[in-house]
Amino acid sequence: MSGEFNGLKALILRENPHAMYVHCFAHQLQLAIVSVTRRNCMVGDFLDVLAIIVNLVGASCKHVDALQISYQSKILEKLNTGELTDGSGQFQEMSLACPGNTRWGSHLLTITHFINMFNAIIDVLKNISEDGVHSDKKSSALRQMNNMQDFEFVFSLHFMFEILAITDDLSQALQKKDQDIQNAMRLLNLCKCALQNLRENGWDTLFSRVIEFCVDRYILVPNMEDIVVVKGRPRRVAQQVTYCHVIDSILQELNDRFSETTTELFTCISCLSSRDSFAAFDEDKLLRLTQFYPLDFNSEELLLLKPQLDKFLLLVRMNEAFFNLNSISCVAQKLIETRSSCYFPLVYRLLALALILSVATASVERVFSAMNLIKSDLHNKMGDIWLNDNLVVYVEKAIFKQLENEAILQRFQIMRPRRIQLSKFIVTE
Repeated sequence: MSGEFNGLKALILRENPHAMYVHCFAHQLQLAIVSVTRRNCMVGDFLDVLAIIVNLVGASCKHVDALQISYQSKILEKLNTGELTDGSGQFQEMSLACPGNTRWGSHLLTITHFINMFNAIIDVLKNISEDGVHSDKKSSALRQMNNMQDFEFVFSLHFMFEILAITDDLSQALQKKDQDIQNAMRLLNLCKCALQNLRENGWDTLFSRVIEFCVDRYILVPNMEDIVVVKGRPRRVAQQVTYCHVIDSILQELNDRFSETTTELFTCISCLSSRDSFAAFDEDKLLRLTQFYPLDFNSEELLLLKPQLDKFLLLVRMNEAFFNLNSISCVAQKLIETRSSCYFPLVYRLLALALILSVATASVERVFSAMNLIKSDLHNKMGDIWLNDNLVVYVEKAIFKQLENEAILQRFQIMRPRRIQLSKFIVTE
């Protein structure tokens, strides 16, 4: 909420100077890419053109049907000529959904479908430019068709596909309900390494793929040594802009948004991970973790923490109850179940502090979205208790789907005496 309410962070720090501010990792990743697209003219122009084409093609059911027919005919043609081989689950029906600003993964889906349906989209734009009713749409379709047949657009299309494919794995992982801190840090580092590898070693593969794509569609391939003139600048002050700048900007944004303090904090917390028999356990980093919470550990407790950590490591590697645990929360739960938390109070305090911080708040964001659906204008007088009960059922749909209707009826039946026997009604749509 730091961006929504100005001064909120300062108010909290005034109450507790040692409160740790951690921005949602999923939001930081999205904001890093959004910030780059706003600053880079090439990427920003490409996304603007992409949105215009998607709106043009999806403006009417007639255009959508024409797109599907053209795409299916081209697939059948390639199957007949042997360019493609048939298989189960291949060549499913596609559509060009408009990408959303809040869900950056939707851009990857749109770009993927755009690449697969490129020829079909050209056909639809050509039909609009020739047979359209409104002159503004005809001219817009002709202009966008020319943009699509430009090498810069094709290269940007494949380039953004590579970028979004690299970051999409991290984005999807950070939006999971149960996110392990150690896994999040590892995925973040892998994302940075993959982007750096694309910058240093991925250009030849990317260029060959783009050139092959252009040759198949009779798109002119320019000389790669030409200087790209920044739009809106006179030629006498032309600057050479490369796509490496986009990758450098994304890497810089990732480093800025995932600050060193936050990264160190989560790195220390990840040492409590139980995976591979506590292979990531590091006593020095855990002692460093206590320095982030000076009000929770006094000088005497800091001296006692080291021997407790040594005995705790022996316990979890010898006691079968701590084998095959998947998260820090499971470790804390087992400490309570085995009553070991009484013998390792300082270690349990570290675990509790680690569980307070969340690397992602996607599940919380979904609750807020669900609240808008449940507490609508027609239900604006709904009380907090009734709202909470409805939200639990709506948010945890996967759990409630496993419950049998008969069990629910029986629970309500025995809650209090009733005049009639509750029975199950079959509702059909």
